[in-house]
Amino acid sequence: MRRDFCVGFLLCWFVVLAPARLAATTYHTIAIDGRTGDFSPDELVVNDPIGDSFWNVPPNEIDNLYLTWDSLNLYVGCDYVVSGNALIIYLDAGADQGLGILNADRLDWYPRDFRVRGARPEFLIALWDANYSSGGVRKIQSDGKTQTIPATAANTAAHDTAGSIEVSLPWPSLYGRDPGEVSTGAVLQIVAVIAGGDHYSGPDAAPDNESVRGGGTANLRSFFKIVVDADSNGVPDVGTRPSIDGHIEVYPKVTLKVEDLTLSPQVLAPMHSSLDISFRSTDYGEATVRVFSEDGEIVGLVAQQVEVQKNTISHFTWEGRDASGNILPAGIYVVTVDVDQQVVAKEALALIK
Repeated sequence: MRRDFCVGFLLCWFVVLAPARLAATTYHTIAIDGRTGDFSPDELVVNDPIGDSFWNVPPNEIDNLYLTWDSLNLYVGCDYVVSGNALIIYLDAGADQGLGILNADRLDWYPRDFRVRGARPEFLIALWDANYSSGGVRKIQSDGKTQTIPATAANTAAHDTAGSIEVSLPWPSLYGRDPGEVSTGAVLQIVAVIAGGDHYSGPDAAPDNESVRGGGTANLRSFFKIVVDADSNGVPDVGTRPSIDGHIEVYPKVTLKVEDLTLSPQVLAPMHSSLDISFRSTDYGEATVRVFSEDGEIVGLVAQQVEVQKNTISHFTWEGRDASGNILPAGIYVVTVDVDQQVVAKEALALIK
């Protein structure tokens, strides 16, 4: 009779505990030990197919990406393998409009040939050849400079050996507020990539991004996206099931154009006024503005690879002078604008004394 009672009690205890393990919701605290087994299936937010990497021999592959939180921390986990390459996780926390980047190749730490569209990552987790001592967690400023932030991490992967990384990010590290507080209505977007050395792209991303194919500039348009503060009370939500309540957001491609290029005035007297150059780009990108003589010689570099916003009028000023500060001779000049070295718009300008 006692044995039957014990068996029944254990069965009941398993029934009570099993759903909590199989369908965990926030708040869920993760032990940071480099083993992702304590994340629940509902916290597996991207299950990336094995074998979809373009660098498979030796293996360089992302398997799973995990995410959850409790009242004090955001938890990120990733199962992966690399062989002489980097694992990088880009995180857009929606923390500050002044932070984040569109071009990861301009970073001062782990610069890689990725362009970001739709999101604007403000943080990155990175390590080289599965060695966390070569990496860490940093905040990204809009000028590409990075700074280390408080975080706890553990990594069990090694060169050519599959394993996992887990990272705990205190909410104050992300939002600069008191413990347990986030930006009102906070939304997270995250993507993980395998990448080569400095200024290279890579072979694999989670979620998959169609232009990540092992070489050349890659555009990151797919992210796992989830609302952290759905009730807008400035506190991370309780009862969220990340893989159910979040989704993979794929931002559409936009035909890149430079529109509404305007020069004011169109007849410039440098001794008395300056030139306002305005235009609109149909997508995020980096603009270069030049001035050419009638002979095709570059006589003025107004802006070089300056970030411009999508469908927003951008303004630049030129004083009618060359690189040495000398006023250029009277004549006809051509102002050109290119975005991401893909499209060019031109407008003529007359210079007078």
